Amino acid sequence: MTDRLNWIEHNGTKILSYNFKGGTPEDIVAVIEGAEKILPSQPENSVLALIDTTDIKFNTESWDKLKKYAKFAKPYNKATAIVGLTLGTELLLKAVRLFTKRPLFTFDNIEEAKNYLVEQK
Repeated sequence: MTDRLNWIEHNGTKILSYNFKGGTPEDIVAVIEGAEKILPSQPENSVLALIDTTDIKFNTESWDKLKKYAKFAKPYNKATAIVGLTLGTELLLKAVRLFTKRPLFTFDNIEEAKNYLVEQK
């Protein structure tokens, strides 16, 4: 795992944290590649995912990788909470929702997002 992708615990619940905060397109790709190795070892419909997109920077390659990953991850994820969206990334999130047909919920801060995920276990 990288410092941008790791398991955290909140109120006794295991959460997979994707820290894209301030990330470059290369960071995005590295995190996704790491997650592609982790998810297949998890039971289907079991992963609680916390994604911090604060100040994230995309390019075409990282955007394409993220869309493909979102579809790949769908069977493993039980719930996904996203923080740090801007108007631009909110529009990208809508596209991912349409592409993957996954419920993805947004929150104003990390604590709200973690509390939501704990409720989903």
